[in-house]
Amino acid sequence: MSGFQELLVIVLIIVAIVFMPRIVPRRGERPAPGGRPRKALSGRMRLGIAFSVFYIGGMAAWLVPWQSDPLAFLWAGVGPVLAGWLICWVAAGFPGR
Repeated sequence: MSGFQELLVIVLIIVAIVFMPRIVPRRGERPAPGGRPRKALSGRMRLGIAFSVFYIGGMAAWLVPWQSDPLAFLWAGVGPVLAGWLICWVAAGFPGR
């Protein structure tokens, strides 16, 4: 079980490195007056992100890729999530949506 906890710690460190600079403003820096406001995430997008995280975590706990076949985890865990997000990305590019 320690391998799973190590993976979670690494994921949390990566998330902190990526998102903390965006959340915490720098000292003495003011936002540009002509800046574009950030669009808030919709409920569907938040649900998709949460489902993706729990699905990959569940598949990692079930398949234990650090002890057995990591390729099976890529096909059964990461593959469907990646395919789903790619389909959503392509569908969002079409007009009328």
